[in-house]
Amino acid sequence: MVATRAASILIYQDKVLVCHAPNRRHGENTWDLPKGHRNAGETYKHCALRELFEETGLSLKDLQFSNSLLTKRYDYGEDKIKFLLLPLESFPERRLTCTSYFDWKGKRLPEVDEFIWCPVEELKYSLYPKLSKIVPSILEENKELWKKRLVFGIDCDEVLRCLLQNMVDLYNEHFGETLTRDDVTDFVVEKSFPRVVEETGSTASNWFFQEHGHELFYYSDAFPRMRENIETLQKYGDVIIITYQKTYANKIDTLRWLEKNGIIPDGICFLKNKSVLHCDWFVDDNLWNFQGCNAEHGVIIEAPYNRDVPVQDTLYTSNCKMMHKFVSFDEFVQWFVENYAE
Repeated sequence: MVATRAASILIYQDKVLVCHAPNRRHGENTWDLPKGHRNAGETYKHCALRELFEETGLSLKDLQFSNSLLTKRYDYGEDKIKFLLLPLESFPERRLTCTSYFDWKGKRLPEVDEFIWCPVEELKYSLYPKLSKIVPSILEENKELWKKRLVFGIDCDEVLRCLLQNMVDLYNEHFGETLTRDDVTDFVVEKSFPRVVEETGSTASNWFFQEHGHELFYYSDAFPRMRENIETLQKYGDVIIITYQKTYANKIDTLRWLEKNGIIPDGICFLKNKSVLHCDWFVDDNLWNFQGCNAEHGVIIEAPYNRDVPVQDTLYTSNCKMMHKFVSFDEFVQWFVENYAE
């Protein structure tokens, strides 16, 4: 009669829980999965979970996962084996302990004596030989179950569309000035456009955003390759467009601007306080928006008013683990594909 086994594949943040089995004749550095033989009348799933508990101390109540997969049967030497794939949403901070022992050359040893999280790409080199081909192939075939999609939070103004250039053009046309985009050395528009206050009695913010909002938010040009760049990032994750507009009309103009330029994001957020964001990559031009930001990576797009600010200065005021700076959004996307995309 063919013996049957079951094993658990716990995967978390692109790493698989593997355990060291001290009795393997294949060498001390051979790593295995929690697995074992089925008992009489036991289902494959029950067997996999029982062996997981015996060899790690983890039970179902310790694990958080939204889906699972019991694979087909695979040849395992003269036996057959099925795998229970469990993509975890979190992992309990507790010591893993094996409670299953066996006798080996006169010694009572635990079935496993060490645990590590092995990166998926290293499994073929680290796992017990019978598993080194099967497990990577299972993960590759079912990548949509466990591979975390990234979340990109992308500010709209001065990252996707040339709002500042439009502001300069409106100012020059109305007041007969010859300012350039590089003359705007401070993001606070009151300092950058003094004649607005001088001649109209209004703040520059009110003059631009309330009196000329439609020209700014609907007619501003998109930076080069915006649609293509958004679509490129969407191959690797969800793109959330983030912008803060005070008026309903300006919000509508922003939505129409995205549609006009063929940009179809996975979501749109109208946020004033961007510190509430939780995303993997946050892309913005305004240094103030990185204060308290909870992104894994912060990306600063260069503009006249932030050109001379060192990236490390921004890192101290944000919760981002890493900060990056690029001349343009286009440059960032090219760099991301070359260095981070899989």
